[in-house]
Amino acid sequence: MKETKVAIRYAKSLINLSQEKNQLDAVNADMSMIASTCEQNHELVVVLNSPVIKTDKKINILNAIFKDKVSPMTAGFLTLMCAKKREYLLPEIAVQFSSQFNEIRGIVTAFVKSAVPLDDNIKSQIKAKIGVDTPIEFKEIIDPSLIGGFIVRVGDKQFDGSIARSLVELRKTFNKNEYIPGF
Repeated sequence: MKETKVAIRYAKSLINLSQEKNQLDAVNADMSMIASTCEQNHELVVVLNSPVIKTDKKINILNAIFKDKVSPMTAGFLTLMCAKKREYLLPEIAVQFSSQFNEIRGIVTAFVKSAVPLDDNIKSQIKAKIGVDTPIEFKEIIDPSLIGGFIVRVGDKQFDGSIARSLVELRKTFNKNEYIPGF
């Protein structure tokens, strides 16, 4: 919880700086790349969390991975985070940055859990059912245990149209057993 608050503050500071320098979109692309890189490479997260690896080694590792791929502002931010011994927060800061960026741009994030990947037609139907006029960013989670259908969560609202939920509801109905002998 404490790390999330710190990550939110660092993300907000980076957003403010990138807005001042008119580089918000470039830094957002960089932070999205950092978030996806950390998500896909557990070893990188382990290195960032390791107290044994020295700061200069971590800076060299981050420079080797991101130096030519990110803007100078983002590269400076990565170096600053290592110098302040906060490099372990980078994955969370990247996620919080994207969240705050979407809030600034008015983009709604819809988390969709489905048994199979969704195509564009299904996404447009979901967008129509949600009834939001603003742009929607879909975050897909594949969960074969749903059997079919999907679960959509936007903000604090959730729609569960999965077959697994329907089967649970059907099981509850059968377990009620409203049969009364003698009628």
